[in-house]
Formats: sequence, structure tokens, C-alpha cells
Amino acid sequence: MIRIPQISVSYEGTDITADISPHLINFTYTDVLTGRSPDISLELEDSKGNWLKDWYPKKGAVLKASIFYVGEPPLDCGLFELDQFEFSFPPSTVSLGALATFITLSLRENRSEAYEEQSLKAIAETVASRNGLTLTGEIEDITIKRTTQDDQTDLEFLVRISKEYNYLVKIENGQLIFNTQEAIEKLAPAFILSSKEIKTLRLTDKREGIYKSCEISYQLGTEKEEIKFTVNDPFITDGDVLKITEKVENQEQAIEKATAALKKANSTQIEGSLTTEGINNFVAGTTFDLDGFGVFAGKYVAIEIAQTLTKNGGWESKATIRKINPETATIAGRESTPTGNQDATETEL
Repeated sequence: MIRIPQISVSYEGTDITADISPHLINFTYTDVLTGRSPDISLELEDSKGNWLKDWYPKKGAVLKASIFYVGEPPLDCGLFELDQFEFSFPPSTVSLGALATFITLSLRENRSEAYEEQSLKAIAETVASRNGLTLTGEIEDITIKRTTQDDQTDLEFLVRISKEYNYLVKIENGQLIFNTQEAIEKLAPAFILSSKEIKTLRLTDKREGIYKSCEISYQLGTEKEEIKFTVNDPFITDGDVLKITEKVENQEQAIEKATAALKKANSTQIEGSLTTEGINNFVAGTTFDLDGFGVFAGKYVAIEIAQTLTKNGGWESKATIRKINPETATIAGRESTPTGNQDATETEL
């Protein structure tokens, strides 16, 4: 049975699918796990010049889009605001670029602000409230003595301070979403991919940048006593020591930052990309099992995915992926040992 892919697009609440489908060259929906929000792009043939006249779109217009196979559940891409319109000749084509709604001007503005004696959650709540967003996700009680937003957008600032504690941040559908890498990795696989479903696959297994432990150096007290603390990955015995120097307020925060740094580094050991026929439940953060590829078989997570429908090429899902090692996923359990200089105090967890 031949599966027929289609898109559905509305403009300011009006369904324009029938008007644009005969002229579609390319439609792409891109979703990223952290740091960016989803976006869409539409490339259309415009030999009659409709888009330069009556159809000329207004900036900020709301688009709603989905991709589907006829008779099957759709992939709902969500709501987007038109951000860019481009005309090209010859031949006459137009391109529309749209960002996820709630990516407001205030979110794109750079600002400078200091936060003192506030928790990570309180800072996130402040940013969410300022931009009309709803904060979702569980955030541990992490108090930050002082941090500065230095000429950064709110999203850039949140991504920067959150990744120090192993949190992933994105904005989608009016929500400021916090997730941990561990929570994503524990999700049940949504499907299994084998050589039958995969069009292209590229995977790299690297040694460089993989560490057996992370040593964090920090200072405590008014005398600025230097303390060193080590977090070990018990499943990687052959590797270097990742050494970082961070500002922290206590030992617990030091462990959080060292764990996050080690986890982030070692999570990239096996990574790559793949292309499949369009899959309607394949989005950033989706976990799946890769079957039939020897040592590369196992559980993976999608870091970024582009869902593309073209006039002649059908629907393809192109994903940037990395392998989840169920053993190193337990780093947060903290096989941790304190290592101090000659002035340091030995502390047991």
C-alpha cells in the first residue's frame, strides 16, 4: 500500500492547504532538544506572482502546520509566527520562515541583570513571568549566590546557567520547559529502527573528550580555601580526568556541576545522524532502539530533527542522534570522592 504524505497549513486561522499544495517545493519542520525553539519553512513556486500581490503575508501572522500520511495520525508541528519572507527569481519562488509562537520581541532582546541569593527555579519563574510563559518541569532546590545575565537574551541566559546543573531548556507552545538529561534518557523507546527503515546512517565512536572522572576546584569560606572534589564515572576506566574550576557555594553544588560536566562530555561518545521515511512521532527528545548494527545497536535519543516534505522526494525524517549508555546514565548516582590539596578538608558524602 502506497503511503501518501501531505501537509496541512492554516494562515491566521484560514486553511490555505488547497491553495499552496500544488505549488509546494519544500516544507521543513525543525525541532531541537535544547537551546532553541521549533521553526518551520515553506518554499513555494510563484510563477503567477500571487505572493507578491494579494497573498503577500504580514509579519507576525500565525501559521499552524502538520504533516501526515493520508489516513494516519498527523505530526502536529504547532503554532508559528511569520518572521521572514523571501522572493527569488528566476524561477519565481517564495520562502516563508516562521518561529514558534511566544518567541516574542522581549525574548529576543538582550538584557543585563544580576540575580542574588535565588534558586534556579526562582530565576526561571522570573523569566517565565516576564515573557508570559508557563514554567513546566521539576527543578531541584539549587540556590545560586550570584549570577549575572550579561547582554544576553533570556533564553541564552537560562540555557547557560541551567546546563551547569544538567538541565535542558526550551520554549514551546507557551511553555518554558525544563528537563534533565537523565529524565529524557529514561523514557521508553518510541519505536525500533533497523536497516529496513533507515535510508542513511552515520555513527562515530570517539575516545577523545571522554573522561573517567571530573575534578572540580572551588573555594570556600572567607579565607578562600581551595577544595578539590572528584566525581567518577565507574564504567569508564580508560580516559583522562576532566578538570574544571567553578564558582560554587557548597559541596553539593560542586557535585552537581562536576556531575553535569562529566555527563555532558561522556554522552557524546557515540553520536551521528540518520535519515528515514517520515515518522509521525519522531521529535527532539524521542528515544528509540537501533537494531541490527552490531556494537552500535542500542538505545538512542534524537537531539535535533528536521521533518521535510518535498514535491518529488516525499517525506523524510533527518535526525542528529546520540547513543544512551544505560551504565553511564547512572553517573548522577555519584561515585564521588573528595580530593583535596594539602590544606583541604576530607569530606565524605
